[in-house]
Amino acid sequence: MNYFIDWLFGGFNSPRDIIAQIIGFIPLLLSYFIFLKSDRRKIILYKACADLFSALHFFVLGAFSGGAINMVNVLRNIIFSQKDKKWASSNIIPVAFMVFTFVSAVLTFQGAKDVLPIIGSWLAIIGFWQNDIKLLRIFNLAG
Repeated sequence: MNYFIDWLFGGFNSPRDIIAQIIGFIPLLLSYFIFLKSDRRKIILYKACADLFSALHFFVLGAFSGGAINMVNVLRNIIFSQKDKKWASSNIIPVAFMVFTFVSAVLTFQGAKDVLPIIGSWLAIIGFWQNDIKLLRIFNLAG
């Protein structure tokens, strides 16, 4: 049992790490509620809240690429939630967010591990642009 406790808390080397992990738990909790929803707009707005907490989590950890991408995701989610309106329905919008995500990651790039958030974000962009809830969930699960 002591081995498990040491493993569980071994990564928390500072109060900052503990705070970051507590903040990081909130998006996981919100993700559970996201998959209970069946309305596209509510799913996307819940995801915006989750991404905001994820950004805070990454910024506290000093992982600025992840934080920057999640801030882009918050903006993306707000716009995508308005897809039923004419101003937010152009297919240029998801492409623009893919480019914007890439540029924000390049500006804060710290190494090869920063490629994973880009791929995950691109899958989420494709998923949240879908009107079919099943496709939305498949792409976001992959992301």
